[in-house]
Amino acid sequence: MARSEQSGRTSREPTGPWRVSVEEYGRQPGLPPYDRRGFADDRPLASRDGLSIHGRAGSLSCVDAAGTTRWTHDCAGRPNAAHISGGRLLVTTDSPEYTPWGNLGPALLLDLADGARITELRGERGAALPGGRFLLGLEGYDFYDTWEHDRDGTVLDSWRSYGHYVIGTGIRVVETDRRIPTGSRVVRLLPGGVIKRRRPRRSTASDRPAPPSPRERPGAGRPVPDARCRTPGARHRCRRHCPHGCRRRAYCRS
Repeated sequence: MARSEQSGRTSREPTGPWRVSVEEYGRQPGLPPYDRRGFADDRPLASRDGLSIHGRAGSLSCVDAAGTTRWTHDCAGRPNAAHISGGRLLVTTDSPEYTPWGNLGPALLLDLADGARITELRGERGAALPGGRFLLGLEGYDFYDTWEHDRDGTVLDSWRSYGHYVIGTGIRVVETDRRIPTGSRVVRLLPGGVIKRRRPRRSTASDRPAPPSPRERPGAGRPVPDARCRTPGARHRCRRHCPHGCRRRAYCRS
């Protein structure tokens, strides 16, 4: 807390310097970015077949439909997402301390039955595939990759793509590359590391191409004259293309 000892600014004096002295000093660390204390959020990270996965800083728990805790698992960070497939559980976490990867924590592959740890992986965003397989992606430090892991954590396939995963009839990725203008695409991941790409997504209106001229649009070549265009010597507006070749909203004189 600071108190003014002398001020050169009064109602009749010109503005001058301020002198202060510190009477009291205190320091208290704030909450880390992964800590959400004070925010009531009891929603499970994932649910399937009557089992719900809950996470808080330092621990994971599996609760059944009756409210009984089946197991708990200690972890170094705070779980932020969970994915269930084929009796396996993939959990991504935030680190309580800043690391070379920022606040990215390890990705844990667990046995859904008892919470036993199968292996520890590295990734920021995941998705569940059938048969206990998972997608795990990472971006940063020359990484822009997605890996497919089996139920034991072994890498089955990999792609040079990263983003939001959409699992359906295939694996699609809404890429996020954090560049302006973005070069991201909506891509489809095929076996063998093959990526089927579409045209790039456009991040801003300035990136969009100019609209085609009326003559380049389908059906725009047909003249649609205004009735007044037929009056010789008159100067007026045409609706689109008059027989004299005027462009839209241009003046013509017959």
